[in-house]
Amino acid sequence: MPNDPILYPLTASQGVMYYSQKYSKTKSIINICSMLHFDAEIDVNIMLQAISLGLHRNRSASIRMRKDGKGVKQYFSEQPPEAVIVLDYSDKTDAELDEDIAKWSSREFPNGSFDVQLYTCKLIKKPNSFYALYFCVSHLAFDAYSIIMTATDILGLYDKLLNAQPITPLKSDPLPSYNVEWEYFRSPTYQSDKDFWRNEIFATEPYYTSVNGSKTTPCVKGKRYGKTVDPIKTASRHENFTLGKETVDKVNELAKELRISPQCIYLLAARSYLSKVNDDADDVTIANNIARRATLVEKRAGGTRVQSLLFRMNFSNSLTVRDALIEINALQKKYYTHADLPSYEALGIFREVFGVPAMYGYNTLYLTYQPYFVAANNSLPVHLTIHSSGSCNMPLYLTVMALDNSGNLNFNFDYPVKVTRKEVPGAMFEHMVKVFEAITKDTQMSVLELNRL
Repeated sequence: MPNDPILYPLTASQGVMYYSQKYSKTKSIINICSMLHFDAEIDVNIMLQAISLGLHRNRSASIRMRKDGKGVKQYFSEQPPEAVIVLDYSDKTDAELDEDIAKWSSREFPNGSFDVQLYTCKLIKKPNSFYALYFCVSHLAFDAYSIIMTATDILGLYDKLLNAQPITPLKSDPLPSYNVEWEYFRSPTYQSDKDFWRNEIFATEPYYTSVNGSKTTPCVKGKRYGKTVDPIKTASRHENFTLGKETVDKVNELAKELRISPQCIYLLAARSYLSKVNDDADDVTIANNIARRATLVEKRAGGTRVQSLLFRMNFSNSLTVRDALIEINALQKKYYTHADLPSYEALGIFREVFGVPAMYGYNTLYLTYQPYFVAANNSLPVHLTIHSSGSCNMPLYLTVMALDNSGNLNFNFDYPVKVTRKEVPGAMFEHMVKVFEAITKDTQMSVLELNRL
């Protein structure tokens, strides 16, 4: 590694991740850990070549952090990726493998994550004799989208190498996207976005809606806000539920009929649950995590470009489902237009305007919607599993994503065991399924009727 690499500022998203890590009791909280399972025999040597080449040419894998005075900056290492570790678990049990995965996923990266490779790769021969690629990354270097892009590229490279086909160069320089982001803070758009959040989203104070329900976790006495982050009680539980293809298809058809994003339907279902357990609240705010990758350059750039967007759905439960979905779609378009404002700046606005202390606010649900599947078009059949780092400082983090090309969607819940009631993920998923089934049959029922399901 050169002693004097060019140092660049962190992106706004990376800044959020860095301070989440720095001030959390459990530093591994920003690890993202997954297993890409190969559901057929592979040529191990060619797969190792594909992994090495894919990581070498993906700029996310070269991102390193370095202390810079009292702050931190990033640079792009020219060092080749560390060798992929190959492990043989063919004579062990699935339980033994799962136990080791849990250990790997909860480990911190060495040296405080400074000047080290921010990911770990292991190619594992599983007890059923097929292989899987374990991939644990720091959120400082990768977000979910860049992980998918990397995995897709690796599988594409495997096909090319296996069939002795020429490899297309990958253009993945993140600097054009980074430069746009750094220039943003000196642009008129920056002030316009701040004004939007201050004067429209926070023109009135939101109302705290707890995933535990108003009876279990009320607002702070005499206030409209409650606890939203706990950096101490982070030991977490990880639960998964499957939404079947038949229901997913119905949701997509309804979205097509109404000319809205399918995500709006998932947002309405989540809102209905939170409203239901909080005395049929009309005013529900969640954090909707979005990947800020509107252009092809941004899609190829890698890195961490995810933004946690406060999404306030403040409308009467007397609306019909159809009108509510159209309202959420309009909100989504409006919010996304102003989504470049970093989440910490949006938080700063309501803290300033409403006097909300740190670690308190209005949302307890964090939602990521990612319905596309990695490598759906590759010849090698694969599926994905997500593994917990064992720590979460947000009351409830829900990722809705595809884990294979079956058409099913996985609902992946992470939550701190000392903060969120263990019944919540199952109850929330059950209610959301009822919502999907009901509204795909009748969009004229009221939102309040959804709460009664």
